[in-house]
Amino acid sequence: MKDLWITKMVTSTYGSSHWRAIRNLWPKLRGNCSIKLGNGRKTSFWKDRWLEQGSLKTLFPDIFTLNQQQRATVAEMWSNQGWNMSFRRPLNDWEIQRLVEFYKVLGQFKGTIDAQDSLG
Repeated sequence: MKDLWITKMVTSTYGSSHWRAIRNLWPKLRGNCSIKLGNGRKTSFWKDRWLEQGSLKTLFPDIFTLNQQQRATVAEMWSNQGWNMSFRRPLNDWEIQRLVEFYKVLGQFKGTIDAQDSLG
């Protein structure tokens, strides 16, 4: 899944260098923005900051590494029955407590709504 919030990286000499400079600042800007979640179709589950604490990849790099859906959106991971997690291997006993912490953070999520995701 490609990052749906931004355009492609400008690498050629074609076009305005001003726009290229602005586009290259996007990663810094993105780190300071949060997402107002709607239907979750454009929001990266792991990389975007759609929960108050920050991005899940930053908060739980160990769980991110174990997860098979590293490019999934919130909509792909969430259903009315709960979270659809798939791990690369069975978890070790010492990883269970960390997974409990992960699910506690996800516990603040109340579900998606019928609206587009937007920057908040």
